[in-house]
Amino acid sequence: KLWAGEKSTASISYDKWSPLAKKLRENIPGVTLRHRPATKGQFVINYDFEDGTVKDKSGNEYDGKLNNGAKVVDAGEGHGKAVQLSPDSFISTPLESIAYPYAVGLWVKPSGNQAANAVILESGDGKLLISNGTSPTVTFEQDGNQYNTQIILPADTWSHIAFSADGSKTSVFYNMRRVAMVNYYNSRWDVLRNETMVVTAPIRNIGSASGNSVNGLVDGFFVLDRATYGGEMSFLGKHYANALP
Repeated sequence: KLWAGEKSTASISYDKWSPLAKKLRENIPGVTLRHRPATKGQFVINYDFEDGTVKDKSGNEYDGKLNNGAKVVDAGEGHGKAVQLSPDSFISTPLESIAYPYAVGLWVKPSGNQAANAVILESGDGKLLISNGTSPTVTFEQDGNQYNTQIILPADTWSHIAFSADGSKTSVFYNMRRVAMVNYYNSRWDVLRNETMVVTAPIRNIGSASGNSVNGLVDGFFVLDRATYGGEMSFLGKHYANALP
C-alpha cells in the first residue's frame, strides 16, 4: 500500500517502487531512517569541552552548539572543563538518535535542585531522565512509556551514566559498572514476566530544548557505534579513547 500513491492511476508495482525507495533513503542529506549515523571510526561523537567549545573530537565533525546560556566552565575535581546547564539551557548535536549497536555515556554532576522528569538526553525518539514523576531514579522514556533503572544520581557529586545496546538488550552502567538492564513487563497471558528491551539512544540534545534540562554540570559525552561491555567502559568514562582496540 505504500507504493500506491494518492491516485489509483499512478500506481506502480512493488518491484519498481523498491529500488526507488532505497535510492531516496540513501541520498537525503542528514537523514538516516535506520538511525545509523555515518562515522569515520568507532566514535560517532566525542565531546570533552577542554578547548572551551563543543568541538567533536571523533573526526566526524559533529560539532555541538551551546544554547540558552549553556557555558563551558572550569569544573575542577579532575574534570578540567565541563558545561554548566540550567533548566533552560542545553547542548544540541547534529544527530537525532542512534540505533543498536551503540554505547552512549557522559559524566553528570547534578545540583540539589532538580525539576521532576529533568532531562539528561533527548531526541524525537525518547529521553533519558534523571528522575520520573514518582521516583528519583534515572529513567528511560520511549513511545510514551517510562522504564525505571533504579539508579540514583547523588546531588553535587560527579557520576558517570552510560548505556549500551546490542540486538537483544540495553545495559545500563553506573560509574562504569553494569548495574541494570532496561526491562518492560510483558503482559501477554502466556508470558507475564519482565523482559529486556532495546532502546534507541536519544542524542539530539544534552539537556532539553523544552526548558526542563538537568540542572548541573555535564562532561565527557561520547557516542560509540558498537556495544561495549565490562571493563572497557572504564576507558570510555575516563576519556581513554585511544586505548580502545
